[in-house]
Amino acid sequence: MLRKKHVENEVERTMELLGEDAPLKADAFFFTRLQARIREEEAAHHFLVPSLWQRWRPMVLAALVGVNIITAALWLVSGSTNSAREQGLNALAEDYALVSDIGDWLYESLGE
Repeated sequence: MLRKKHVENEVERTMELLGEDAPLKADAFFFTRLQARIREEEAAHHFLVPSLWQRWRPMVLAALVGVNIITAALWLVSGSTNSAREQGLNALAEDYALVSDIGDWLYESLGE
């Protein structure tokens, strides 16, 4: 009981000491200087260690341009005919007894 009373007294005394102190005031420009320092460190870190995307972006873009150039060249060399597509559509039309001119149905319906 005596020990419990002693602990309670110590806690009360500590709380009174904390309550008496005036709140600490920070320097008026502390937050501004802190923000500037954080920005400087981020800029220095960003400059030294680029992200993975920043390192690979030029190579990815060059690869995409290369694929586009190769695709365009193959398309031009092949003559850009739709003969395989037309054969597939005609085969489908024959299987289902449809009109053989499948590609023209919209044009014909709008022309009437």
